[in-house]
Amino acid sequence: MSMLWQIIASVDETKRSRDLVSGGRESTPSARPIVYISREQSIQHKLRNSVVALSLAGAAPENVPLYASVKVYSQQSALFSKDSRFPEKLDAHQLDSGTGKVCDVVVSNLLWWGLQQQRKRKATGALREFKEDSAMPIGNSPITVQAKLINGIGNATQLTVVPVTFNNHTAASPKGAAIAQSLSGAVVSRNGWLSYRSPYGTQTFQVVDITTTSGDLPNVGIMSEATSIRIQPSTVSRPGSLGTLVSKGEWIDGIKSVLGGYDDMLIEIVDHLYGYLEDAVSPTHHTDAPSCFQTPMKGIMISGRPGTGKSALASSLAEHSGLPYTVINCPDVFQTNAGASENYLRSAFSSLLAQSKASIVILDEVDMIASARSSRKGVEAKLFATLLHLVDSINMQPFGNKIFIIALTNRLHAVDSSLVRSGRLDKIYDLHLKGVDQRLGALRILSKDLPMDPSKRENILLKVAKVTHGFVPTDLQALCVECALALIAQVAAGQPTSEVDMSYFDRAVKTIRPSGMGEFLSKIPTVTFGDLYGIHDAIADLKVSIIEPFHNPGKYIDLGISPPRGVIVHGPPGVGKTMLCCALAEELGINFMLVESSQIRSKVVGESEKNIARMFAQAKANAPCILFIDQIDVLAPSRGSTNTSENSGDRIVTGLLTEMDGFFTGSAGKSAQVDVLVLAATNRPEVIDSAILRPGRLDQIVHIPAPDQKTRQAILEGYMNKMPMRITPEEIQTLAQATEGYSGADLENLCREAALICLRQDITNTEITLSHLESAKLVSKPSLLGYEDQHLFSR
Repeated sequence: MSMLWQIIASVDETKRSRDLVSGGRESTPSARPIVYISREQSIQHKLRNSVVALSLAGAAPENVPLYASVKVYSQQSALFSKDSRFPEKLDAHQLDSGTGKVCDVVVSNLLWWGLQQQRKRKATGALREFKEDSAMPIGNSPITVQAKLINGIGNATQLTVVPVTFNNHTAASPKGAAIAQSLSGAVVSRNGWLSYRSPYGTQTFQVVDITTTSGDLPNVGIMSEATSIRIQPSTVSRPGSLGTLVSKGEWIDGIKSVLGGYDDMLIEIVDHLYGYLEDAVSPTHHTDAPSCFQTPMKGIMISGRPGTGKSALASSLAEHSGLPYTVINCPDVFQTNAGASENYLRSAFSSLLAQSKASIVILDEVDMIASARSSRKGVEAKLFATLLHLVDSINMQPFGNKIFIIALTNRLHAVDSSLVRSGRLDKIYDLHLKGVDQRLGALRILSKDLPMDPSKRENILLKVAKVTHGFVPTDLQALCVECALALIAQVAAGQPTSEVDMSYFDRAVKTIRPSGMGEFLSKIPTVTFGDLYGIHDAIADLKVSIIEPFHNPGKYIDLGISPPRGVIVHGPPGVGKTMLCCALAEELGINFMLVESSQIRSKVVGESEKNIARMFAQAKANAPCILFIDQIDVLAPSRGSTNTSENSGDRIVTGLLTEMDGFFTGSAGKSAQVDVLVLAATNRPEVIDSAILRPGRLDQIVHIPAPDQKTRQAILEGYMNKMPMRITPEEIQTLAQATEGYSGADLENLCREAALICLRQDITNTEITLSHLESAKLVSKPSLLGYEDQHLFSR
């Protein structure tokens, strides 16, 4: 039975379902192909809850129809009420020829989008992306379609689909079970479309194969939660792209418009690729191509810690090239059936080779299928062998189709060296937002939607870039989101502000820390040099030997010397060594990693050396950074002083010495800089291995001696100025004389104990007197009485 319908509007049929879904449910409603008809027509033709095949009126017979479920239209429904696009009742109109009627219908947005794809794809060859707001425009002329009732539809038992979306979410492949659960009850057909709402957004898939329980209609079925769905790789181009390589300038400008901070690197990558890709897509160039282009090039490896933008850079490179590309999320390559994983990889490469002269494959998290040989077994070994075979086989024919591979990993050390050798992925790029200029470029892109004063925007972003050492793009994005949320809160509270200024970023920086600091990120006390009393000589030494060289390394290079690489601060316990190092970090305004030696040492053989390597690698990744190793005497005692069968102590010292060599960036001229400054503190300098202290390592030595009477008086005055004291300078001098053997920490505790005694005597007391201090002295003991201090130069 054939009918003639007139589409007058489309509706987002998931709206009502989303309103009903509770916040705790994991599944979210997805778009389905549905047509809404009048109740009269439903009764007349018995169409309620049936399936119909739709095709554009006047279309060629060979055109594949679209299949949709039929539902009854009601203007009182939450889908249609309070929306002027939808009439109170769907009407039927007499055809001009007088031979029949055409009935008004409303379709779901997905069905409307599918009908448009049939028209547009025939004209342009390009698929467009489905979005939930892909609705029939208001005022659009009605579209006439032919509808045919379909009987005897079975259940869909298995589907094979390919993604057809064009955003970065194609790399986040959902699981087939999640799609089946979300679309249970929907009608599906070969060459039809599925739309799945995932946490990453709406993703669209085209059905390329289907197995059903019906022998009469093998290409149409009803989905259920038991439907098995296989997602295979697909070639993905930009909307409207015909697979033509764009010009080099257009390629670079397109990437810069969406990705900031890596301008130099992306120019280098594009320069590296362009000659080969241009030669591949332009056959006339083959005879004149330089000999270097006749050597097959396979691809590159992009590494970097999480959040640096590897996936974004690779996707931008592929998307703005104008060439077909596919994204393979390597963890999703693993399949249940034997041999399916290897076929998954082969199909991705073969589909691209068959389609275009030049194309791009992005292998995200390639370390999952290309790990070191010692850790591979079973399916992992077969997958890696398949990957190497595919890499070796591509681009070998001078006039054949070419594939270029962009592999991504945040664990370069875990990738088998045979994959990154010459002739395979022989070019490695390490992503790192190291400099102020790079972070400024990233901030320009990430903050472009923040409302800011145009005249102040650049200065604000420059200030933010200077204080966000070690931040990766995701950290900077979190910073901008935090500012946006603060602005929304201000507006909601009725505050007369509509722009983000520097104060928003100042507050956000205090709450968001570099994600790469990891286990060694410690909350250090906010302390400045002005908060330290009695150690003015040590502070002066640091200003001359560390702070000035750090800010102006060129002055030292001009004199033919290198800025200091490390500092060791030694002295008796409680004199302020750790606080001095924290104050230095605050003064320089850079990242600070506080590492206790006990965090590094391990009973497991070899684990301590790994901890040292990880500690320094993390410091380098967050450069410029201060790496503060407290109690270094525990970590680096003199070699030969430990008696263990494994010589673990000696190996730890050797590992420490190896890592410390090479922190200085030896570029010539004023561009030289210290990426990582190593600070160490100890109260036992005599047990430290002498190689640690040689020039070029911890060569700046700062000694904080036990406080003498003058120093103790300065410390007491500093603490007492912060407390409500009733005491004369003479009394302070007398107290300083009477506190022989007290360290700075002891004197701070003395003042604190005096305040507690004052409150215990009378809770209404408002001042601390000398009698309270004398009472406190009776219950406190000096920790340095009889301590023999030793300067390193006296060794």
